[in-house]
Amino acid sequence: MLKQEPLSKSIYFDPASGVQCMIFALIGYLLIASGGIGIGQEFSLNRIAFLPVWSTAFLLLMILLFSRELVVPTPLILSYIIVSVYLGIQVLRTDNIALAANKIDGFLIGGIAVFFIFYVGMRVYGEKFTDHLIIVSIGVLLLTVLYKLNFGFWDRGVRFFINGPNVYGWMLSFAAMLSIHRYIQTNNKVYFLPPLIFMVAIFWTQSKGPMVALTGTIFVYLFFTKNINRLLFLMIIGSLIVFFLFTNDLIPSRYLAIYRYIVGEEIFSDFGSIGSRQLMIEDGIRIFRENPLFGVGIANWDSYTQLSRYGESAYPHNIFIEVIAEHGILGVIIFSVLSLITFFYSSVLGRIVMILFLFCLTFSGDMEYWRFIFALPLALTSYKNINKSFSYERNN
Repeated sequence: MLKQEPLSKSIYFDPASGVQCMIFALIGYLLIASGGIGIGQEFSLNRIAFLPVWSTAFLLLMILLFSRELVVPTPLILSYIIVSVYLGIQVLRTDNIALAANKIDGFLIGGIAVFFIFYVGMRVYGEKFTDHLIIVSIGVLLLTVLYKLNFGFWDRGVRFFINGPNVYGWMLSFAAMLSIHRYIQTNNKVYFLPPLIFMVAIFWTQSKGPMVALTGTIFVYLFFTKNINRLLFLMIIGSLIVFFLFTNDLIPSRYLAIYRYIVGEEIFSDFGSIGSRQLMIEDGIRIFRENPLFGVGIANWDSYTQLSRYGESAYPHNIFIEVIAEHGILGVIIFSVLSLITFFYSSVLGRIVMILFLFCLTFSGDMEYWRFIFALPLALTSYKNINKSFSYERNN
């Protein structure tokens, strides 16, 4: 693991500037939440609304390039080139060019922007950047509450301001883990409240995946950072809260679907969230067995699945099933190598964020969201050892 450290000098950015740090945090949050520039998507007002975000991000990237302060390890550059070439070849096999372009846009183009904004934010502002990400997340939550109060507070079909319920649950989980990480780092009780707020907000979205992912990641984080006492305390408090909610019929039916699945008492409404995913896993394995080497091609799941009778199924809602079905053994090798490189170059925070989103993408999402498991974890790490890295540093 490479140690994180801020840039000692920056020509254009002031490490002491709270305003600059907030701009980087805000742009970074919006980029990770919104994805790419909209390639393959239908024209919408939502994309127009994000033009200022991408314009600002582009300006910041140009400043970084011309300031010659960027330092990127060579393995990351080579990995990006190899993946880009591979996906370019995969596009030639697709039956759905729009969906394929959207996946690549969210992963590669969105990922580049996410990487450099978060990367420089951590390099220049250090943990202050993390604190501002938490503040931005709280601000977005407040705006989301106001939005939902006007358009349907409990209606899960109404977007949660920027994102749908699942992706917004991911963003809340990310903010919660940042807060927990800062609390463990500093033992400052000011970081104790935000995770509780974000958890309540996840409960509000009624998204099971983010809640399960966050719970699992907290356990992993506390265990491997040897915070056993905090882990035991959390287990006791969590158990008491769940018991209270369960005995007082305060748990929404969507969450109870997990319990019904475990005890084997599923009802018809559980099929859409649990039963259908189980069928997708089985069908994905079938597709892989029939196309083991190269898969069926990017964005071609819907052309080969046997689940069309259950409604639209553009992707299998599971990152691992998507890889084996659409990309085969070759894709598994590329995905595994990229994952190992990411894990190796990431800090503790980067690794725990990678684990969090691997959990999340086990329940929903597709290649478009790979920026969460590759670009973001790497960007949360600053690189100390740059002797073997491609460098734009200014020679002073």
